Amino acid sequence: MADMTRAGLRELRQQARDLVRQAEAGETIVVTVSGREVAQLGPVRQRRWRRAADVSDVFTGPARGLGRRPRPAGQHRSGSVRIMRSVLDTSVLLGPGPGDLQGELAISAASLAELHYGVLVARTDRMRAERLRRLASVERTFDALPVDDTVAREYGRLAASVAASGGRPRARVMDLLIAATAAAYDARLVTRDTDLARLGDLVEVVTLP
Repeated sequence: MADMTRAGLRELRQQARDLVRQAEAGETIVVTVSGREVAQLGPVRQRRWRRAADVSDVFTGPARGLGRRPRPAGQHRSGSVRIMRSVLDTSVLLGPGPGDLQGELAISAASLAELHYGVLVARTDRMRAERLRRLASVERTFDALPVDDTVAREYGRLAASVAASGGRPRARVMDLLIAATAAAYDARLVTRDTDLARLGDLVEVVTLP
């Protein structure tokens, strides 16, 4: 449960900077007037899950349709409505729009790492500028899902499966971390990498053309 602090109007005026910093760190500040709760300060809602209509600026070129219709999985409950969630692979972020994806979209911090790497190894100024533009657009649009303990456990499960089938998980670390992020959030993995379809028994994979 998040920490909560009560502050009267006088405290709010005198300690505004400190209270805002507490709110930014995740604490809830309840503002009171004559002992009555009237307002609340808290951190700005993160933009980890975005609607497809709100992320079109990230992509270039016309949107393309889904390669196949997804199975009804990767959903979470919001009130009485079940919302589909999808994690976009780096290959999707680098291409045209993903088409008519329903529900909410997110990216993994592993994708941000790949995008930063791409900027640093760009061979020409023009290529570097384009990659920087794309990276800035992605960072402006999404708050990436972290690679945390839960994602680490899912990575271990996926990597062990790849190794058991004769693959080399160490050669696909970033791809598997992104897939593990999707699995950790019970979301679909949306990708243009057909090799990742082999993970279909462990995480739902939607392959774009």
